[in-house]
Amino acid sequence: LAMLLPLLEGTDGEKKMSKSYGNYIGLKDEPSEMFGKCMRIPDALIVKYFELTSTLSGPEIDALSADLKAGANPKDMKEKLGFQIVKQYHGEEQAQAASLEWRKVHSEKQVPDEMPCHKVAAPTALFRLLLDAQMVSSGGEAKRLINEGGVRVDSEQIKDANFMLDAAGGREFVVQVGRRKFVRVVGA
Repeated sequence: LAMLLPLLEGTDGEKKMSKSYGNYIGLKDEPSEMFGKCMRIPDALIVKYFELTSTLSGPEIDALSADLKAGANPKDMKEKLGFQIVKQYHGEEQAQAASLEWRKVHSEKQVPDEMPCHKVAAPTALFRLLLDAQMVSSGGEAKRLINEGGVRVDSEQIKDANFMLDAAGGREFVVQVGRRKFVRVVGA
């Protein structure tokens, strides 16, 4: 007796879902991360993800599929998928919080309520801070991201890798890398 199941493509929509490919949604991911990964799946895979990852019934999935075919916004369907998956593994309260956080950061372009905190004892160059706060893997990557306009300090785009952040006197900064990485910088 054998049970055969189709392979589920990862969030990139090309290769099978795998941690080694970096295109997976981990069962132990934080709710906001899990929700965000669901929002990145290709539109063509929405129904397949509902079928293979959710506990929705066949008729519920058929109704969602019909809605998509009738012109429903794929983004709305991905939000339902993200909510459903987070709810299954973290509970409804966490699913609602993850959904609100995603909308706040991505749709309304606001800063999330919760983010890691990084303490600095002295004025620090922006590229060094990104490296010290583990937002990037190398100084070269930090400089490239800054030069390409992918880094913001208090919502202002900074393109100078040597821009100095001084958190003396109780000042705080919110540093954003890309769309999803945030850190609060405070004086030590």
